[in-house]
Amino acid sequence: MLLDTTTAAKRATIVRVLTTSVARCAERGFAAVEFDNLDSWTRSKGKLTRSGNLALAAALVRLGHGKGLAVGQKNTPQLGASGRKQTGFDFVVAEECFVYQECGAYTKAYGKRVIDVEYTDNSKRPWSAVCASTKRPAMTILRDRDLVPAGEDAYVFEHC
Repeated sequence: MLLDTTTAAKRATIVRVLTTSVARCAERGFAAVEFDNLDSWTRSKGKLTRSGNLALAAALVRLGHGKGLAVGQKNTPQLGASGRKQTGFDFVVAEECFVYQECGAYTKAYGKRVIDVEYTDNSKRPWSAVCASTKRPAMTILRDRDLVPAGEDAYVFEHC
């Protein structure tokens, strides 16, 4: 399911719906939020546009900043620096940028403000080799794909 970002009115509705969740994050003491599916225009078969999605992202960044939260870009390496410059994102959360050799696109745009999350079920190299690599962001995390709670058998959380 994709949210329709094609008009200002539709984007305003999306922001209204998310306002309660963002406010709750701020009230509960979170430092930041990130919004997924920024790249939905790439999967919409031409129904959504990059500009519509960036306009929604900019509105969500304003919402988060208005609640005192940092706001992160989620994935979407093809944005380059426009994710930061056009929307005001503070950092990026990249899933598996090391595996897919996309980390450079993020670090070029965000410098050290990149959090890379690699998953145990898609690792092509030993974790020690990932951590030893100079091609990974400074903050690289290994997690189980289902993000199970600590104490569960399948729980994995490691970082370089």
